[in-house]
Formats: sequence, C-alpha cells, structure tokens
Amino acid sequence: EIQILDLPGLIVGASKGRGRGREVISAVRSVDLLLLMIDAFNLEHLALIEQELHLAGVRLNQKKPDVVITKKAYGGIVINSTVPLTHLNELHIKSIASEFVINADITLREDLTEDQLIDAFTQNRVYISALVVVNKTDLVPADLVKQTISLLHQKRWDVCAISAKNKENLEHLREQIFLHLRLIRVYMKPIGKKADFVQPMILKEGQTVADACRHIHRDFHRNFRYASVWGPSAKHAGQKVGLEHVLQDQDVLTIVVTK
Repeated sequence: EIQILDLPGLIVGASKGRGRGREVISAVRSVDLLLLMIDAFNLEHLALIEQELHLAGVRLNQKKPDVVITKKAYGGIVINSTVPLTHLNELHIKSIASEFVINADITLREDLTEDQLIDAFTQNRVYISALVVVNKTDLVPADLVKQTISLLHQKRWDVCAISAKNKENLEHLREQIFLHLRLIRVYMKPIGKKADFVQPMILKEGQTVADACRHIHRDFHRNFRYASVWGPSAKHAGQKVGLEHVLQDQDVLTIVVTK
C-alpha cells in the first residue's frame, strides 16, 4: 500500500516560513517520492517550487555526492580523488572544506561541482525522487500539451500529463508513481510450502537478501545459512545465494536459518 499526502502548495518565501512553508517542507523531507503538481498553463510555478525546496535543503532527482570525509585529530586537510576533477581543484576544495573541518581526509569519488561539495559537508540535505504532474490538460490544445512535455523533458524532468477532471491518463500516473518509488515485490516461499503471491515483501530497488532477513526479524540475519531464489535475479531456478545477493522485482525467496 502507498500512502499519499496532499500537502498545501508552496509559495515564494516558503523556505523562510512564509505561508507555513516550514511545516510543509518538513513533511516533504520525509517522503519517498514528491509529485509536483502544476497546471498546463502555469509552468513557471515549477521553477518557483524547485527554488524554495532547494533553499530548504531538498535536492530533487539528485543522488548524494560520493564523497568520503574522515575526520582526524591532526594533519590538516588531505585531498584525494579517484576520478579526474573538472569543476574543482585542490586549493578550491581545501578552501570549502576549511569552513567545516580542520583535520580530515577527503576522498572524492565523482566529479563534483562546488554546490555538491558543500552539500556533502552539510548534514541537513535530503535527496528525493520527483515526478512532475501536469494537470488540466483538458483546458489546453493537445499540441501545447506535447510542447509542454517536451520542454520539461529538455530540463530533465520526468513528466506525466493528466486531466483530473476527466480522469485521463490516471492509470499511467499510477504506473509512474510505482516506478519512481523504486519498489520491488519479493514473494516469500517457506520451506516445503507454496510461495505467497498475495502479500509480497516490499523492498527498495537494490536491496539484498540481508535486507529481506532484517525485514522479517533480526534473528533471520544473525542465524542465516543460505537462501534460494527463483525469478529475475536468479541465474537458474532455486539458485542458492548469500546475504549479499541483490533481489529484483517479483523474485521468489526462501530463507534457511539455523535453529
């Protein structure tokens, strides 16, 4: 089951508390997916919403910067990089880092911008998947809707155009919500019994057998022996796997533990 929260709209200044903006953004920070609802004839509202969320430390459709920051007692700031850097040099990185740490080993594992590096040091950033929902398509010509979607795609937004009034394209929206939540369904199969295809275990994309064990009970992880998998992630039916095996949507899983 997916819980949907209908939040009040954000206005300019919401990040500073205007229009109870801090309360709304506080709720936003805890969600798994953000649907940005705009009218087909008010596209400029999207940029305003994104700006207010950005000012409040919410990063949409971005991943957390791949930086390892290890604080130490002495030795100053030491910079390492595993990839070529095109936006920053060592002096620039040290200048930014000195605002947050005195002694630390900093390893950059991707080509970061200045803003991304600052985000890596700041502890209040949240990274949320977002989907733009263009509503009221029944009030504008079809060619304008296509033009709007194309424009948003160029700005790297994922878009779903609907008419809530006429209930048009709502099924597609349901599919997009599920895909953007990056959920997978894992059907548990007790030893010697049939798999439960009615109530699957819900995990996140990329999670492993270890996560499935912890989802059931911590003893399953502690007493784990092996697991058997049928489905998309298995090389063959009933493949024996360990805790590190990455599960996929609609896998069937049996977990064997010591008694």
